[in-house]
Amino acid sequence: MLGRMDLPPDEVSEPDGFVVVEEPGDRIHFLDWGGPPADVGDPPSGVLLIHGLSQTAWAWAPVARRLRAAVHVVAMDLRGHGLSDAPTDDGAYALDVLARDVVAVAEGSGLLRSPADR
Repeated sequence: MLGRMDLPPDEVSEPDGFVVVEEPGDRIHFLDWGGPPADVGDPPSGVLLIHGLSQTAWAWAPVARRLRAAVHVVAMDLRGHGLSDAPTDDGAYALDVLARDVVAVAEGSGLLRSPADR
């Protein structure tokens, strides 16, 4: 098994971390590993990775480090995980709210253009 020291330097660089704020107390954290330079006029190409139960965006680090040579890679911390805020209202874990979080991260990271930019 490869350890961190066995990987080439470009594969061990740390991603930038960002937060999108939907409302006060609703900060959603994501890691942005970047990707290859895009050609002018090409639509953005990327992937948003979402962790499983009791994990964080860092669970995707080994995958993200390899994918970023081909596509823009972003991984998010779901509500109540990692560096994202834990809501005090149980309704904040509803699927429609979580779906809005995914859209907010996709737009905030540049993977998806906001309706105003289309």
